[in-house]
Amino acid sequence: MLIRVATVGYAREPDFEVHPPGMPFTQETIAWVLLNRKDFRDACEKEGIDLSYARRLVETARKGRRDGTEAEELKRRNRSKL
Repeated sequence: MLIRVATVGYAREPDFEVHPPGMPFTQETIAWVLLNRKDFRDACEKEGIDLSYARRLVETARKGRRDGTEAEELKRRNRSKL
């Protein structure tokens, strides 16, 4: 989180690799937690939050690991949302 804050504050990307190979991205981690932790899943259902995007994100990341494209695909998607 601090790296992201510094990136926004200084308006530039860091000079080092923020996401080492094999490390899940923040969005993937949040999606996984929403789907796999009962308290969070129940809260989403109670609030009427659609978890289909979280399911797609986790499945895409899982599939990407199998074919070796995970890091590049997630990096591209994450940059487009920032």
